[in-house]
Amino acid sequence: MEESSSSKKALTLEEELEKEQSRIEELYQEESEEEVFSYLENDEEFQKKMLELKEAMERAAREHGKKTK
Repeated sequence: MEESSSSKKALTLEEELEKEQSRIEELYQEESEEEVFSYLENDEEFQKKMLELKEAMERAAREHGKKTK
């Protein structure tokens, strides 16, 4: 079965977020939890990636729903 472009984009974004998770884990080792959360709340690039992933996952779910009906 061929993946839709939305599914592929969601997978690509998921891979990027896994890299971000590694970076976050490194921060946890160096900083307190509160400092890490503060940093992420102010990290516009991280927030943008999270929003893109959410939207891509929602699109993929809608497309999958259309195919299974």
